[in-house]
Amino acid sequence: MDHIENFTQDFFAPNVENWTRWLAEYRGKPGVRCLEIGSFEGRSATWLLKNILTHETSTLDCYDLCQSPWIERFEANTRPWRHRIRMRCGQSFWTLREIEGEYDIIYIDADHSPFGIMCDSVLTWPALKVGGILIFDDYLWLPADLAPGGGTGPEWSYDTARQAIARHPMDAPKTGIDAFLAAMSGHYELIGHEYQVAIRKTKAVPQKPQPEPAPSRWPAWLTKAFRG
Repeated sequence: MDHIENFTQDFFAPNVENWTRWLAEYRGKPGVRCLEIGSFEGRSATWLLKNILTHETSTLDCYDLCQSPWIERFEANTRPWRHRIRMRCGQSFWTLREIEGEYDIIYIDADHSPFGIMCDSVLTWPALKVGGILIFDDYLWLPADLAPGGGTGPEWSYDTARQAIARHPMDAPKTGIDAFLAAMSGHYELIGHEYQVAIRKTKAVPQKPQPEPAPSRWPAWLTKAFRG
């Protein structure tokens, strides 16, 4: 029986042309590792697995809140590739601290607050390979009640969106994305800057050597007492 996907919304279709171009070098390549933060019903995940992560040794790690009914739809929509998907449920601020290894592709589409965007970016950047690609979704997003035309009407344009974001910076992912890009200036190449932003990592973050623990200035009996 053919696999039938069941999506209730499609926010991803406008991204296909850019993603096809940005990620072309990874198409069909073995051993590609991709990290997706914010998976919803699995539309971007299924597109990646059908079009980029097509080799059987390529994998997708998904980090999501796993709320019902979207997690059930995600599981149903991605069933043919379940052996190549690892789902981690929970708030990304906590779960991303447990990521292991390096990734070729990272996609951030989770908490839309500036703080949330910065946390997801900072926690995942060290895990992105030099040469790897990081994609931010919703660079020009605002909540519907603040966005021009509700975000979908004829009043919405790149210019009107930027103007609205300037009035409501703490409600916009753009604020967090811009802060991260400024902090990492010189460490990436900008490859896309529209409704989504895509960058290629060009330089690793310098890592300071781990210092040796300083000798305790406390008596041994007191140190032991503190440790229980």
